[in-house]
Amino acid sequence: MKAKRFTLSLLSVSLILLTSSLINSCTKTQAILPQQSLINNNVVKSASKTTTSLEMPVFDKRKLGNLVLTNSVNIQKVKQEKLHTYYFKFYSKGLDHYVVTDTNEHLNMLLKAQTSIGSAVKLDANNDKNINLQEILSFVTSPEYIKDFRKNYTLYSFNKLDKNADTKLVVDEFKAFNQLIKDPSVADFQMLEMFAEYDYDSSRNLDIEEYEDFFMTYLLIKVGAEK
Repeated sequence: MKAKRFTLSLLSVSLILLTSSLINSCTKTQAILPQQSLINNNVVKSASKTTTSLEMPVFDKRKLGNLVLTNSVNIQKVKQEKLHTYYFKFYSKGLDHYVVTDTNEHLNMLLKAQTSIGSAVKLDANNDKNINLQEILSFVTSPEYIKDFRKNYTLYSFNKLDKNADTKLVVDEFKAFNQLIKDPSVADFQMLEMFAEYDYDSSRNLDIEEYEDFFMTYLLIKVGAEK
């Protein structure tokens, strides 16, 4: 009888030790998980810092110190180069090209333009299914793309604000940008300040060229750039 009790006692001790060992093992395993979470968070933060550290191009002619009020073809080309170089650096994540099957917003924007323009100018110039920055810049500085951008981006949004269709935006029309045009994910603009900044000739209205400089700045902010 004593032998049985001794045996049962040993079994109980063994079970206790085994249970304790399993609990400790699980505890140690769980303790690793928060560390992995921290690593993941740091990777995300690091990537975010890399993205937002990109230098944001300037379209504001006051800041550029060049109040040329007529947008020539050459000025349009420079603006498109600035916009799409920034977009490419933002979305390519360090790679030197897009693949045509990528789904980022920049490539979608370019492919929509390609569909709108037709075969007059090609985004993938060498048909290799990869699109590098040089191909993008050749595409977006073409007269066909510049015309398409003005029609489908600048004029489209401008006309939604220009309630009396006089091709000029007075301050009350411009102030509606936050409600009618701006993406909800972007913080509201101080519209009176923006109006004064982009009213280069102090005419108390914005023409299409002045508005486009503001609008292209908005397009940069929309993808996460800091003002």
